[in-house]
Amino acid sequence: MSEQNKEKQATADYTVLRRLRHNGDKFAPGSTVELTESEAKRLIALGVVKEAEKSAEKSKSGSKGTGSGTPAEK
Repeated sequence: MSEQNKEKQATADYTVLRRLRHNGDKFAPGSTVELTESEAKRLIALGVVKEAEKSAEKSKSGSKGTGSGTPAEK
């Protein structure tokens, strides 16, 4: 999927359950990753992510990863 097409799709935050490499970034269990619905469906079925719990202080910065705005380290 091209980046241009992905930008047009709605995304949501998901909690990582198992180590994940997505779009070249690595995400550790417990971190948050932003995915499209189609990406999430596949990863949920594999047990890699789950829907993130809604938070009153959800960041609007658009960052993804460990919550600090950076992907997890190796």
